[in-house]
Amino acid sequence: MAYKIVEKGQLRFIGKKVSLGPDVETAMVEIPKFWQKLSTEGYLEKLFPLIQPEFPAVYGISISENIDQKQWEYMIGIQSDQKLSGFDEYYLPAAKWAIFDGTGEMPKGIQELNKQIYTEWLPTSGFEYANLPVLEAYLNNDPIHSEFQVWFPVK
Repeated sequence: MAYKIVEKGQLRFIGKKVSLGPDVETAMVEIPKFWQKLSTEGYLEKLFPLIQPEFPAVYGISISENIDQKQWEYMIGIQSDQKLSGFDEYYLPAAKWAIFDGTGEMPKGIQELNKQIYTEWLPTSGFEYANLPVLEAYLNNDPIHSEFQVWFPVK
């Protein structure tokens, strides 16, 4: 699997969160529903004008303290220093990331890439999971030919 290692300073996100349980299969159903809800209710439209040229993506952020956490949150948002009423803020500390590029139909494409990272790449990479959120960066809004990245925190 092709990837690049990048170190980033602290990142700040604004967006909306949903709580999820430990079952990955359930989360793979609930997360696309959450995207649809935020789109239908107009929350994504409020974020789009605040997307900064240096961070041209909408992010899905899997917020957990460790890889085996029983309860976790998923945030949909953007990188921004601005505040937006009714939206959550989330800060990530400086970290090292393995960044994987992907393309494909949503949500299948991003789900398959995540699965490959955890089951194929991580066990043989020489890296360890850094106990930070995994980021999904969506670079376009084409559900059939989506372009995306998975940012996997490593040490």
